[in-house]
Amino acid sequence: WRLSAEERAEDLGKRLSVEQVAGLMCFSAHQFRVTEEVTDDQKEFLDKHLRSVLNSAGGGGIPDEVQIAWSNNMQRYVEGKDFGIPCYFASDPRNGQGVSDWPTNLSLAATFDPKIALESANCQAKELRDLGVACFLAPQVDIAADPRWFRDSGTFGEDPALAADMARAFCDGLQSTFDEEGNDLGWGKDSMTAMAKH
Repeated sequence: WRLSAEERAEDLGKRLSVEQVAGLMCFSAHQFRVTEEVTDDQKEFLDKHLRSVLNSAGGGGIPDEVQIAWSNNMQRYVEGKDFGIPCYFASDPRNGQGVSDWPTNLSLAATFDPKIALESANCQAKELRDLGVACFLAPQVDIAADPRWFRDSGTFGEDPALAADMARAFCDGLQSTFDEEGNDLGWGKDSMTAMAKH
């Protein structure tokens, strides 16, 4: 623990087996069955070195307290395994399901104000971090080109320039931590990884 993160990562990389590295490169299936205890199925994929876990409990109405206990128990389960590599929890957007109910990306784009996208993302990042989630599978950066597509509402619209401005602000809101005056402190305790898609 006295060594820098870079030195520790370089050392760990040399110690991991091919199977351990492969496990770290994969995601679990969506975990809709979230209880306070780690299930046998979850232990099985954790025992196979998988550490990236999709927390899909937001859509199932599972209380925050249960999700937090599950996240903590998953971390306890792996802390004695594979060099203590922790779980890395990810979540799809879950507006109003365990987090604040922000408008969809398309509605955010209709404001033409990237500051609102940043504020939305920052609020969601803080709330998801409290649940143990470190990666937000968002924002969706597709350009809305066909109104029949059922994922249009997840985009920032049909204008590439506006969509780029909104997506950039959204990513900044997720990946930064802000002080009480709203100053961007960069990566910090409220930050989470943005995974632009699709």
